[in-house]
Amino acid sequence: MRRSLVKSPPLRLPKELAQFFADPPLALNERREDYDDLFAAIAAAAKPADAISWMFVRDITDLSWEIRRERSRKMQLIKSSEESRVADILTEGLDWSASTPGDADASEAARQWASDPKARRKIDKELPDLGWAPTDILSDALDNSDIDEIDKRIASYELRRMAALRAIELYSEKLARRLEGASSKVIDGEFTEAAK
Repeated sequence: MRRSLVKSPPLRLPKELAQFFADPPLALNERREDYDDLFAAIAAAAKPADAISWMFVRDITDLSWEIRRERSRKMQLIKSSEESRVADILTEGLDWSASTPGDADASEAARQWASDPKARRKIDKELPDLGWAPTDILSDALDNSDIDEIDKRIASYELRRMAALRAIELYSEKLARRLEGASSKVIDGEFTEAAK
């Protein structure tokens, strides 16, 4: 179920600006509705009063969207790497469960480990017997050059967002504060919630 990020009625984009807002930076399976929710949340907090303010809202929304996308990719990559490592460990461990082990069994157990807290606790208890601590799984997953590349992109988008906010501050300090607060709240709130 989709939930809206905006608590109050959304602001209306002026019709004369609609052409500049037609194509958001969506990739792959990203949904226009999710982008529109983010845009509406940032616009509601920023309360843009003129065309320039609306353009600033769009810039900050786009950069926030890119940061959100990269953080999501990073989380997915870490989870996938952890699951893959657990499957490898279980396959190598041979006697990791009462059933006859095999690649398919190890892969299924790794999927359960990744999605079911009870299965995770069970397998985590068996990892030391296979020469691994549960914390080693995350460490191993983080040792990935793809994660480093994602971190570089996140840092680049965050620097661009901060530079945009500084430029906006020259136009309106109040607008810059609202945009910074709204975009940070949405980005940080989403990933704090996802980590729970």
